[in-house]
Amino acid sequence: MNSNPSPNIPSGASSSGMQIALDYKKLLRDLLQFWWLFLIFITLSVGTAYMIHRYTIPIYRANMSMIMEERGNERPQASMMEGFGLTPGMRSLDNQIALLSSYDMIRKTIDRLDFHVSYFAKGRMKDTEVYGPTPFVVQFDSLHFQLLDVPIYITFLDETSYRLEFKVETNASTYCYLTRLSGPSTGSINYKEVHKIGQRVVTPWFSFAIQCPDARVNKGHEMYFNFNHPD
Repeated sequence: MNSNPSPNIPSGASSSGMQIALDYKKLLRDLLQFWWLFLIFITLSVGTAYMIHRYTIPIYRANMSMIMEERGNERPQASMMEGFGLTPGMRSLDNQIALLSSYDMIRKTIDRLDFHVSYFAKGRMKDTEVYGPTPFVVQFDSLHFQLLDVPIYITFLDETSYRLEFKVETNASTYCYLTRLSGPSTGSINYKEVHKIGQRVVTPWFSFAIQCPDARVNKGHEMYFNFNHPD
């Protein structure tokens, strides 16, 4: 019986599969023909990485640990069944956790840290919130209603005056920090006036004075602030 003729196997090929011989010099020449594409992609990649790093607003996470010492005489072992099986120390820990996370405690913390006003520096592409010392401080009347969540722009004209401006397209809310009551809505507003540093500005929507603690201002420097709702 005649056997089937074996297929022609190229020289250099193994029985397990074909071996492809690459001409690396030719491949390099073909790649070099498109060098401009590599230049464009590298430039775009580096530029994109820089823009993301430069203009993305950073987000920080903070945490803390608290060590709570139990003082006083220990109660008998039988008292472990009280309070749903918790020891006095564990019950005290639960009470402290509930106290720290309570609405009143958080409200007192916000009031003491003065989180009612946020300050921002105006940038070309990104506005940056300013922490710590600021060129000016907003001293507001806690008995007066304040405009919430609306950027109020400050532009220093000289060492004694500044231009105050803000705009409300449709409506905005107001809030009194001392009484913790919401005030009337504003409607549309287009405000632009010049005031003296240290002079109290009173309108139906806010009452505050701009103070410069270090008595130094940058002429033409533009910043803005807004009032935050405690909730």
